[in-house]
Amino acid sequence: MEQIILSLGSNQGNRLEYLKQAIKELLKCTTGACISSVYSTEPQDFKQQADFLNLVYVAQYNKDAENLLKKTQSIEYKLGRHRHKAIPKGPRTIDIDILAFGEHVIQTNTLIVPHPAMKKRQFVLIPLLEVLPNYAEPITKIPYKTYLEQLEYQGVQKYCSVRELNLEGFSIEEYTYGSDCR
Repeated sequence: MEQIILSLGSNQGNRLEYLKQAIKELLKCTTGACISSVYSTEPQDFKQQADFLNLVYVAQYNKDAENLLKKTQSIEYKLGRHRHKAIPKGPRTIDIDILAFGEHVIQTNTLIVPHPAMKKRQFVLIPLLEVLPNYAEPITKIPYKTYLEQLEYQGVQKYCSVRELNLEGFSIEEYTYGSDCR
C-alpha cells in the first residue's frame, strides 16, 4: 500500500458533479481517503476559460504508479475528457493529476512524480496543506508550506467543503475531509 496524493479539477459543465463522480470512482479503488475542501481557482496558463474547482484527494492504493495513472485516465475518459482533442491547459470536464505516490520519485515517459509543477500552484498547495499541513517535498524535505508562502496570489478561494457534495452511496466512515484528516 502506498499513500497517493491526487489533485482533481474541473471547469466545464457542472463542475461539482464532475468532481463528485471522480471522487466516487476513486473511492472504489482506494482506502482511507481524505478529501480537502473544494476551491475555486482562476485559470492559470490558458486564461480564456471558466474558473476551475479544485480539491486534493489523499488515500491508500495497493497497486503501482503506472496502474494508478491508467486508472485516473480511465476515470477522466469516462467523465468526458478526451486528451487527444483538448487544448493544452484548456477547459476540461475533469483533470486528475498524480502529485505523489508514497515517497517514490518516478520519471518515465508517461509519469513524473512528485508532480513537477505542484510547488508553483496555489490551487494544489492550499488544499494539500489543508489535509496534510506538514507535508514535505520527498527529495529535499522542504515543507510545501514554504513554497506556498513564496507564491503571489493566484485567485484561489474556498468554495465549499466536500461534505456539501453529498456523496450518496458512501458513508462518512469511508472517507474523512478537510482538517478532520489530520
